[in-house]
Amino acid sequence: MFELIQLAIEGSKKFISLGEGEVLLARKDSEGLIQFPDTAYFLPLIFALWGVEIKRNKDLSRAMHEINKLWTEAESSPLTLKKGLKAGLAALAAAEILSALDYEKKKEPLPNWVGFIPDSTFRALGVQLVDGSISGLALIIGQARDDAAASTIARSLQERNILTFLAGKESGGFTKQLEKADVKMGLDTHLIPLSNKIYTPVYFFNLMVRVALTFGGQKGGTFDKIFSYCREKIPAFILSLGKLNAEDSAFVLGGLNFGTPIISEGDIPEVKGQGFTLYGDDIIVEKDITRLVPRALEARGIKVKITKVPIPVAYSGAFAGERIRKEEMSVEFGGGRSRAVELLIKKEMDEIEDGKIIMKTKEIDELVEGKAYPLGILVEVAGRKMQKDFEPIIERQLHTFYNEALGIWHISSRDTIWMRISKKAKEASFKIKDLAEILLCRIHGEYDAIVDKVQITILGDKEEIDELISRARLIYLERDERLAGMKDEDVDVFYSCLLCQSFAPDHVCIITPERPGLCGAFSWLDGKASYEINPVGGNEPVKKGKTIDEKAGQWEEVNRYVKEKSHGRVEKLNLYSLMENPLTSCGCFEAVVAVLPETNGVMVVDREHSGMTPCGMPFSTLAGSVGGGQQTPGFMGIGRKYVTSPKFMSNEGGLLRVVWLPKQLKEFLKESLIKRAEAVGQPDFFEMIADETVGVTVEKIIPFLKKKGHPAFKLPPLL
Repeated sequence: MFELIQLAIEGSKKFISLGEGEVLLARKDSEGLIQFPDTAYFLPLIFALWGVEIKRNKDLSRAMHEINKLWTEAESSPLTLKKGLKAGLAALAAAEILSALDYEKKKEPLPNWVGFIPDSTFRALGVQLVDGSISGLALIIGQARDDAAASTIARSLQERNILTFLAGKESGGFTKQLEKADVKMGLDTHLIPLSNKIYTPVYFFNLMVRVALTFGGQKGGTFDKIFSYCREKIPAFILSLGKLNAEDSAFVLGGLNFGTPIISEGDIPEVKGQGFTLYGDDIIVEKDITRLVPRALEARGIKVKITKVPIPVAYSGAFAGERIRKEEMSVEFGGGRSRAVELLIKKEMDEIEDGKIIMKTKEIDELVEGKAYPLGILVEVAGRKMQKDFEPIIERQLHTFYNEALGIWHISSRDTIWMRISKKAKEASFKIKDLAEILLCRIHGEYDAIVDKVQITILGDKEEIDELISRARLIYLERDERLAGMKDEDVDVFYSCLLCQSFAPDHVCIITPERPGLCGAFSWLDGKASYEINPVGGNEPVKKGKTIDEKAGQWEEVNRYVKEKSHGRVEKLNLYSLMENPLTSCGCFEAVVAVLPETNGVMVVDREHSGMTPCGMPFSTLAGSVGGGQQTPGFMGIGRKYVTSPKFMSNEGGLLRVVWLPKQLKEFLKESLIKRAEAVGQPDFFEMIADETVGVTVEKIIPFLKKKGHPAFKLPPLL
């Protein structure tokens, strides 16, 4: 252990020395701007540790002062593991300065490397952590014994839905090994190559602290609370491969401050029960690389729900983002190149046979490579608790179920699906019948509380597929009308979503027929189905109770529930108001509504828009000030489609308050915006909404709004 600590101290000295040298050079341009791209947290790790806001080169001296203070504490301490942790933390902070200065000099990110993880990306990752698409986070430091071992470790992580960050070296390290083993990397595959610079691991840790700051509502400078949050809430660990050098040793011990257990296949001593990690496995050694990842999950307490799908290719959520190019595909279905449809319907228990697959199409080895073929997939389910309302909920999951198979690519739904099967999947003996095997396994696994039987028919004949499409379109229309016709006034129960409380402990989402969840992924029917499936899960029925304010959307029992579940933080909730007691925001929302006082209206910006907005902040900064379970009058996280709901801030005038949208969001909502505008007597309203082509400042958009006669100016004052 002493050797590891000494190495960490040596590595820390090196980083601090390099940092001091770079800071001295940076003083020549003291007013020079310094910040990582797309983040509201300056240099996030330094901000989290000491509350220091680094905006210009001259601010770096204060950060180096704090780093040297920490180093002095470490240097004067006895040679214990805690000394190594302090030295490691000082190394991480110095490394963050080095990496930020490289961004300023445009030396980062390098081609084919990701570099710093922007706020917009990690917020999306937060959603996936909440919904289980990602089971945990891993940082790989060092290099596997050979390329085959690297591939084995990477696949093991992918199969367990672990989002893995790869700390590279100038020689390429683990990343280079995966390249040689022909393993695809990138955010879509859950294998993220950070950089080949020596400070690479700092990107992993400044991402962790931003999770604590954003989702956990922690404050900069409260590092003890931030470390505690990371240890208890963020399922992260470090894999240490091979023999560690001084720099890597500093990072490994620095990581223990965050409660991330270290799992090594090298020759370092085990440490247990020292209180650094949640379950006491601080540093553990595992020489068997096939056991390396399972030991890591055990040490961190990560429980992965692995569905053993009986197909000849790997199956995991890590493959859901895979893309199959035309030259990589064996065959394809739909996508405008042929007719393709999928439909899931409820049947009575005696009408279908569980596990039955009816194949009425040729198999993949009978099809000509590179061609498009028609495809029809009819899924019939039965269950004592199955309801027709659950059909579209399960049907929407088919997309996910297919995509988690390596070599299968699926987009869209209903009668507009597009699916490809790769050449590699065919070479691995994947059959079209295996599509049905996937659905049988996953539907039973995910919906066993309501589904008792699943029968699947796969069609290949064009006439039979056309008949299925005609039948399906009538069912789709019926579903849409049923969903579209639902009003908040028609029900006496709403549904909650508490999934995001793992990141925002005081946030409570209330979902109504006319107000989807902030993430855009949960509707009222989804909440109902989820409760039916798992009555003790993250979705619960919330009775409305006595009406307190019908216009603002406030009910007695909803208030009581929200107060209890927000731990007393939120006492009153107006579901239809932006300005008075609005819904809290978690951090996983699709878009943010923000008041623009000069226009007497509001803007809405979604996370797809990376540019500036008329409120003076980009989405990332705006979201950082709204998230974390805060109730912020004038600002609110929402699902994108909620903009066109009749209940959207109806207490203040609704849709007619919207004065600015990013162009792509405006186009995305165009049809429903026009329809809603006509319903409120403003058929030309779509053309009155400004976007970034008009301007991204209030001064720029006001002349446009006045010229168009925007109705917001005629509404009662917002403030």
